[in-house]
Amino acid sequence: MKFSKLADYFNQIEEVGSRIEMTKLLSQLFEEASPEEAKVIAYFALGKLAPPYITLQFNFAKKSALKVIAQLLDVTEATIKNRLDSLGDLGSVLAQGEWQAEREDPTVLQIYKSLQDLCETGGAGSQDTKLKQVLDLVKHLAPDSGKYIIRILTGTLRLGFSDMTIIDALSWMLVGNKSERGALEHAYNVCADIGNIAYVAKKEGLEGIKAMHISIGIPIRPSAAERLPTAKDIVEKLGSCVVEPKLDGFRLQIHVDKTHEKPKIEFFSRNLTDMSQMFPDLVAAFEEIPVETMICEGEAIVFDPNTGNFVSFQETVKRKRKHGIDQIVSELPLQVYIFDLLYFNGESYLDKSLKTRREELRKLFSGFKSNAIKLIEEVPIEEAKQLEDYFNNQIGDGLEGVVVKKPN
Repeated sequence: MKFSKLADYFNQIEEVGSRIEMTKLLSQLFEEASPEEAKVIAYFALGKLAPPYITLQFNFAKKSALKVIAQLLDVTEATIKNRLDSLGDLGSVLAQGEWQAEREDPTVLQIYKSLQDLCETGGAGSQDTKLKQVLDLVKHLAPDSGKYIIRILTGTLRLGFSDMTIIDALSWMLVGNKSERGALEHAYNVCADIGNIAYVAKKEGLEGIKAMHISIGIPIRPSAAERLPTAKDIVEKLGSCVVEPKLDGFRLQIHVDKTHEKPKIEFFSRNLTDMSQMFPDLVAAFEEIPVETMICEGEAIVFDPNTGNFVSFQETVKRKRKHGIDQIVSELPLQVYIFDLLYFNGESYLDKSLKTRREELRKLFSGFKSNAIKLIEEVPIEEAKQLEDYFNNQIGDGLEGVVVKKPN
């Protein structure tokens, strides 16, 4: 597929206001694509090159994009800035330009490879090299195509839909309606890679989607809690329940794979960013857990052994860094409080009850003692007064609140 065709679809999507029409246009686009093209299109449609857990950064600032457009249109940067003020984004500025260039009309996959190469450009003089790379890329495109390159590079694509619209579009592609959204969303939940979902849907159809399963190293999309205003409301909704303290740290999804000679421990944030290199102290602790494979979730927080208290979130968040890690490990030691089990020794635990998942964690931690890894406290609740008292105790201890769950 030529990139110009993708740009034409994107232009049509920008012009329609109806979500259904957007979905149908996306469905037609995927219908015309090969499996590999569908994968790339799913990323491009969200302004990305890869799923969130794979770090690919353009490191190409808006200022650099402005220079490229000025050179391409043979005008001053001040002129481009003036046009930007009236048009709102650099992609639109480019789309209104004209330039003399041979129209090679590259394919979607060729553009993807060029953008990957751009991410890998680094070292001394890399900014000048990137300017030349982007200029060479855009000058071989028509203005209406080139604007999408600039928007992807500057993080301003904003076609007006999310990954869930892509899920709906794939259902339309497969069966002509949204009826298979559930199967596609489940596959996406256990494999948080929208490009891979599109690839499997095109290559293997609905059977391939329904066969998708948890893979160590590919994060599972996290679920979110619902807020309710009072303890009474919560107990009325859930009935008999359990409550856990809500720690004011950062959520981690931890993947443990000890089936190889060297154990592989990976940490993913709430937004599914790979944070594995940031926590060497936690890697060492999880290497000692007696499992072959495991995916669990926990809250990481810095504990001050001198005061016996957790530190503030502002202090804990200092552990999220890429440099000076060894020093910060000793200054701010982390503890992870595990609150859920998603996968254990080759078996998915997503369909098992909280009670079952918790019991497996309890058995695991009864024989494993660590200063860095703890099982979070859980208290059974039957009445609103119990829950309110527990909540007030947690707030009194300086915590963020509570999380309440149904055991079944």
